[in-house]
Amino acid sequence: MDEHKKISLDVILRTHDSINIHANVKERYCKTDKRTLIKKCVKSLVNSCNNYDGNIRIIWLDDHSSEETIKDLHKIFSECKYETLFIPLENKGWNASGYAQFDKGRESKADLVYFVEDDYLHYPNAIEEMIDAYLLFKKNTGREIAIHPFDDPDNYKPIYILPSRIVLGDKRHWRTNEYSTFSFLCNPEIVRKHWSCFYTLATEYMTEWGEKNNIHEGTTINRIWREDILLFTPIPSVALHMQYDEQKDAYLDWVQLWNSIS
Repeated sequence: MDEHKKISLDVILRTHDSINIHANVKERYCKTDKRTLIKKCVKSLVNSCNNYDGNIRIIWLDDHSSEETIKDLHKIFSECKYETLFIPLENKGWNASGYAQFDKGRESKADLVYFVEDDYLHYPNAIEEMIDAYLLFKKNTGREIAIHPFDDPDNYKPIYILPSRIVLGDKRHWRTNEYSTFSFLCNPEIVRKHWSCFYTLATEYMTEWGEKNNIHEGTTINRIWREDILLFTPIPSVALHMQYDEQKDAYLDWVQLWNSIS
């Protein structure tokens, strides 16, 4: 990949405004309804895309959200300077949307793909910083790279903490990591090469079979980061995962970012 050319990026977003898969566990720390959360997060994503001078396409996969949410999101995407492809999914549920998202990534002809869930709140330069970090670390290591945008506090718990390389990016430190959620940036060739991991995660996660057979990120896509591809996360985050209190980035003011997005 020529680091001097304009990078092409497929942002593959999936949205669903009705069921929160974490609702029976804990309340999100922003303490708002899913519709408001989605609008804020999508607006932040559009803002970050608009701040990048490249070649971006947003593929928006929606899992049967309300007409009101769809209308609101169309309005937000109308302010994006890049192409947005809207795909209302025929089949319902996390597994159907997860499969559709990874399958679109597998088909991508872009230089990079960014899989992103609808509850990530992005800083204005998140897209630019992730792409710059990808290019820098790939050049410096001579290896293929993936980027997870969130510095998850779980990574610092004694039971999870692992040796890491801490490196300088253009604007912040980054660390090597072996864990990502379903939101990460990579070369689509990684998806094609490791399709069995993506397929298993999408089709079996959160199913009765998957629960019995321990199917989750750690046993599927995180194997890729442990065994083949170098994964980097920023210190601190370039996007915040708006879940429960334990997911707060301790050194960033989420309220300030939240309130800055109208």
